[in-house]
Amino acid sequence: MAILWTIANTIGFGAELDELIDLPLEQLMNIEVYSASKFPQKKIDAPALVSIVTAQDIQDYGYRTLGEILNSIRGLYTHYDYNYSYLGARGFSPSGDYNSKILLLIDGYRTNDPAADQASLGTDFLLDVDLIDRVEYVSGPGSALYGNNAFFGVVNVITKDGTHYQGGELSGQYGSFGYNKERGTYGKQFDNGANLLLSGSRQSADGQNLVFPEFNAPDSNSGRVAHADGDRADRLFGKLSYRGFKFEGGFVNRKKEIPTASFGQLLGVGGSFTLDQQYFIDLSYNGSLSESLDLYAHAYSGSHDYDGDYIYSPPTLNKDRGRANWAGTELKFVSTYFDRHKLVFGGEYQNNFNLEAANFDVNPYLAYTESDVHNYRYGFYAQDDVNIFHDLTLDAGLRYDYYSTFGDTVNPRVALIYKPWDSTAFKLLYGTAFRAPNAYELYYASGGSRSNPDLQPEKIATYEVVIEYQPSNRLRMAASGFRYEITDLINLTTDNDQLIFRNQDKANAWGTEAEIEYFWENGTRLRGSYTWVDVKQQGVLIDGTPPNSPGNLVKLNLSLPLWDKAFRLGTQFLYTGGRKTLPGRGKSLEAYPVIDLTLRTDQLFKGQLKDFEVSASVYNLFDQTYFGVAGEEHCDNLGACLNGIPQLGRNFRAMLNYRF
Repeated sequence: MAILWTIANTIGFGAELDELIDLPLEQLMNIEVYSASKFPQKKIDAPALVSIVTAQDIQDYGYRTLGEILNSIRGLYTHYDYNYSYLGARGFSPSGDYNSKILLLIDGYRTNDPAADQASLGTDFLLDVDLIDRVEYVSGPGSALYGNNAFFGVVNVITKDGTHYQGGELSGQYGSFGYNKERGTYGKQFDNGANLLLSGSRQSADGQNLVFPEFNAPDSNSGRVAHADGDRADRLFGKLSYRGFKFEGGFVNRKKEIPTASFGQLLGVGGSFTLDQQYFIDLSYNGSLSESLDLYAHAYSGSHDYDGDYIYSPPTLNKDRGRANWAGTELKFVSTYFDRHKLVFGGEYQNNFNLEAANFDVNPYLAYTESDVHNYRYGFYAQDDVNIFHDLTLDAGLRYDYYSTFGDTVNPRVALIYKPWDSTAFKLLYGTAFRAPNAYELYYASGGSRSNPDLQPEKIATYEVVIEYQPSNRLRMAASGFRYEITDLINLTTDNDQLIFRNQDKANAWGTEAEIEYFWENGTRLRGSYTWVDVKQQGVLIDGTPPNSPGNLVKLNLSLPLWDKAFRLGTQFLYTGGRKTLPGRGKSLEAYPVIDLTLRTDQLFKGQLKDFEVSASVYNLFDQTYFGVAGEEHCDNLGACLNGIPQLGRNFRAMLNYRF
C-alpha cells in the first residue's frame, strides 16, 4: 500500500501541484521537427505522423543502443541475431535485409552505406547514444525529399552540442555478461559564438553462453556455445559550429564474435567474427541569402570497411571482405518569396567511388568472388507548402533520381492538412518511395551464394489518414490508418543450395496506429502507442502473412519522480505479437511482453557531490523467454537451421556520470 500511495501522490492525485522537474519536458509538446519537410515546423503541421524520443527519455529508460530507442517507437520493432540488430516497420522485416528500408540520418547526414544500404542500430552505430539530443521518426514514404531508403520512414538522430555540457563529463558503466563502458566528453559554447563538442568512448562485453536446440548434435557440442559472443566497440565524435558553418565527424570500430554458426559454419569452435569500421565527415553551411531565401549546403565523405572471419568444416578459415568509400554534396533552398507558399528545392550528388568485395578460403587458397566496382547517383527535388485557406494547407513534392546501376525513378508526395482548430489536424497523405538494389545484392558471391546484376528497385505506394489532437502543452493524441502496396520486392532466397537476391514478390497491408503523450505538472510523463497491421505477401515461397510480421505492437513508457523528486523511476512495457518464421523452419513464434525498469538520481550526494548522476537499469525484469526470427543464413555445417534466435534474458546495467 505504501508503494501505491507514493505513486498516487507522485502523479498528483490529491497532492499539491509542484513545478516541473525540468522545464524542457513541457516544451517538448511544442518542439519543432525538421525531418518531415527539411525545414523546422510543429509536429501537428508536418505532412506526416512524427514521433520523437528525447535525451531525457534515453536517460529515464536506460536505452543503450539506437535499436533500443527505435524499439520504443510506435510501429517499429527490433530483434538481434548476436551479430547485428534488425528493424521492422509496420509489420514488415524481410530476411536478408540490413535495415535498408529505413533511411538513417545523423544531423541530416545519410548513414546508410552504398555497399549493403545498412543502417547500423547496435554497437556498430556511429554515435554514442549519450550524445543524442533527440531522435525524430517520420513514418511513411520519404523518397520525394530524400530519395533512396526512405521506404517506410526516415530516422534523423539530432546530436547534442557544447551548450549541453559547458565543461567535461566522465561516464562509466557496468552490467551483465561482462559489459563495461567508459566515455569522456567535452563541450563548450564560447563567447565568440563558436560551439564545440568532442567525445570518445569504448565498450566491451564478454557475452552469453548460449544453447541452440536446433543444433543439438554430437558434432555440434549438443548445441551449446561458450565464450563466443564477445563485443567490442570504440567511438569518436566531434562537432564544431560557427556563424552558420558546421564541421562534424564520427568514427566507430566494432568487433563482434558470432556464436550462431551462420552461413554453414562449425558451431562453438570460436574464431568467427565480423569487424565493422566506419567514419564520416560532413561540412555544412546554413544561412540566409535574403529575407525570403535560405540556403543549406553540405559536402561529405564516408567509409565502411567490413571484415568477416568464418570457420568451416574441415577446419577452414574463410575471409569475407567489403570496402565502401563515397563522397557527395547537397544544395538546398527554402523560399518564402511568394505569399502563402513555402518552397523547398534542391539537388544532391553522390559518387560511390570504391565498392570492393572479396570472399576466399585461406588455406588452401580458393577465391569465390572478387569485385571492384563503382557507381553514382544524383537527384533533384522540389516541395511546395501552400496555405490555400487559413485552415487548409496543401503540401506537394516531387523528386527525380538517376542511378548508374538501373536508370531513373520519380517519386511524389502529397499531403492535404485541414486544421479547423489550432489543436486539431486532419491529414490525407499519399506518397511513393523506392529502395535501389545495392552492391551486396547486385554483385556479391561466395561458395554459398551468387550475384544478380539484373535486380531492379523495390517500390512502395502508401495511402494514409492521420488525426492529431493537442488541446494543451501537456496532452497530445494521434491516430492513423494506412494502406501500402509493395512491388518488385527484393528477397534473399535459396536456389540449388545457394543464396541469391531476386525481384520476385509483392506485398500489401492495412494497418492502424495510435499514440498518446501526457505530462503531469509535477514532471510525470506517459507515452503509449498501439499498432495493428495485416500484411499479405505474394511470391514464390510466401503466399500470405510474411515471416517476422507481428500483427500487434503495444508500447507503454512511464517516467515519474519519487521521494520528493530526488529520484526518477522509468518503466517500459513492450508487447510484440506472434510471428511466423521462415517457410519450412518450424512453428511460429509466440507473442511476448517485456518490462524494463530504470532508477536514476543526480541528488544522491546532494549538497556534496551534486555533479554526479547515478542510474541502474534492469532489462527484461521478469526474465521472459522470447525469440527473434532466424534468417536464411542461420544454418550450420550439418544443415540444421535455427527457427528462432533467443533474445536476452534478465540483465542489468549501472551507470555513473560526473560533470566538471
